[in-house]
Amino acid sequence: AAQNLAICNDIGKASYLESTIASLFIERVRGLPTAPDIVKAFEQRYKIPLAEDISGEEFVHELAQKLFNGHIETAGARILRDYGKGSLGRFALELPPRKVVN
Repeated sequence: AAQNLAICNDIGKASYLESTIASLFIERVRGLPTAPDIVKAFEQRYKIPLAEDISGEEFVHELAQKLFNGHIETAGARILRDYGKGSLGRFALELPPRKVVN
């Protein structure tokens, strides 16, 4: 639950490392039904391939090297901010529970 709050910027930034939360966010995105579309949005926005064999942490580090002179916290903050603004598309991290019909 705390991870979700951090991803959505609903708890104080002093409570977590943005690079770590951004890495976890990327891993969570990969498990969503719309993951291929979201991965494509990541690749288009940041001009970095998000191949299946690249971890969320590695992606954050690559983004840091490419755009932020190696500052991984700045890269993590950018990813989280872009998600919050809808720059990566609009999608939910959790789907509602399925209703069981008896």
